[in-house]
Amino acid sequence: MNQRTGQQRKSIEVYCRIMSELLNNAGIGQKLFYEKMLKEDIEWTQPAFKGFMKKVLNLQDPEKTSTTELSTTDMQALYETVDKAVSQVFGVRADWPSSEPPMLDEHGVEI
Repeated sequence: MNQRTGQQRKSIEVYCRIMSELLNNAGIGQKLFYEKMLKEDIEWTQPAFKGFMKKVLNLQDPEKTSTTELSTTDMQALYETVDKAVSQVFGVRADWPSSEPPMLDEHGVEI
């Protein structure tokens, strides 16, 4: 497999910018787009859910495009945002898997 060319990378960036502008100008937000485009239900995979988390991250802070750019508190906030939203809409949630001790606020209360 050959890696994409520099020109292909530039082209996809331009294409995505043009399409996002066209969709926004047409009044087609992401919710409507996905409702119309995804006619079939697609099972979740770990990469798909991580992609969803990256979209939430990008909505929260457009300057951050990767979880590698997050502080420990930013990472916790992203988890809490995603888990709360999915829990409220679908009734599905999971504790944050970690062998680290829980984060505590200045009063020693778990956050």
